[in-house]
Amino acid sequence: DSADIRQMVADVPGQHATFSVESRDADAWFDSDVGELIVLHETILTRREFPLLGMHNIANALAATLAVMVADERHQHPDALARLASGLRSF
Repeated sequence: DSADIRQMVADVPGQHATFSVESRDADAWFDSDVGELIVLHETILTRREFPLLGMHNIANALAATLAVMVADERHQHPDALARLASGLRSF
């Protein structure tokens, strides 16, 4: 959510992926209107299913899930998404 951070890493080589709890202009974001954690256009789970309190924990869940899905495309398939969601529910 930080323009300063985006500017700092703009010249860093490699793939860049973003997450946000405030904006839909990211690879992973929290849709507060419907209460869903969305990563790479896929709803991973709802806020009600995620047991940890605080927006910082939602941000951490988005960042971790995004990192896994970007690092290995096999984690973008429905079975893998279900396992990722199950892991997030288990906290």
